[in-house]
Amino acid sequence: MFKSFFSLLITEILTPISIIGIAIFFIFFFPDYWIPLVIISIIILGEYISKILEKLDKLD
Repeated sequence: MFKSFFSLLITEILTPISIIGIAIFFIFFFPDYWIPLVIISIIILGEYISKILEKLDKLD
């Protein structure tokens, strides 16, 4: 139960909030290059989240 709760929490709530936060950060500090930086950050965030979710799957 907790594994699925944490997986849902990470994928449905924390991921979109993180992407929006990263985009806002890059818009304010790097307005000319924010789109490529956000795309790169999404790729890195996706890899990081997949590793976290793999560890949660191993706990079950």
